[in-house]
Amino acid sequence: MKKMAFALACLCTSFLGAGSAFAGLQLGGTRLIYPAHQKSVTITVLNQGGGLPYLIQPRVLRGLNGPGGAPFVVTPQLFRLESDGESAVRVVKLPANLPSDRESLFWLSVLAIPAGDTPPDAKMDNATLSKISGKGVIGLGQKIKLIYRPDGLPGLSASGGKLKVSRSSQGVKLENPTPFIISLASLDVGGHAILTKRLTVESTTLLPFSSEDIPFSGLTWPADIKWQTINDGGGLESWKGGRS
Repeated sequence: MKKMAFALACLCTSFLGAGSAFAGLQLGGTRLIYPAHQKSVTITVLNQGGGLPYLIQPRVLRGLNGPGGAPFVVTPQLFRLESDGESAVRVVKLPANLPSDRESLFWLSVLAIPAGDTPPDAKMDNATLSKISGKGVIGLGQKIKLIYRPDGLPGLSASGGKLKVSRSSQGVKLENPTPFIISLASLDVGGHAILTKRLTVESTTLLPFSSEDIPFSGLTWPADIKWQTINDGGGLESWKGGRS
């Protein structure tokens, strides 16, 4: 069975989620869904309560920690966002042969650097960004999932409930038999919380048609199994499994 890339769902809590923010910077969602039939998708970037303007540089990454080179372009590529302001970021897919039988996972990264004394009418280009960065200013950012969804995939609403949880030689085996990405928020096996801080994750991402083993000792089988998944809107959905 194909081994999945078992991605950490966050670098730290400030990097993900609507409402998660630094110095008032927020994104208008916890994930961005890109249906294949759409020409583009947008998300709002908000600067609320920080009292500082920022230079914002959004881009799409292939992996959580890079590199770039993903088949998407983001506009505007660099812009100034005033305090208490907001702006829409537009993501457009470039020609690329992405799988048509399953979702593909990318990451939208939004880098923010305090604009300092940069004039509001300054030209927003890489030269401006380099000038500010050259002063030793540290940029911070948020990353959310960008999920490319081919048209015609069946069973989205029930996909989280199709997760298969069973025993493995290491502890727990997870299998995603669906064409959709499953984002786990919690997993309980026989009263044991499997997704603990010991794994340094708050949620886990199972790619389509993939599996993963999670080390966990002390489990007794068969066991009652419960889990929660995160839907397109960032909400939680609860599921129950058999006594595997």
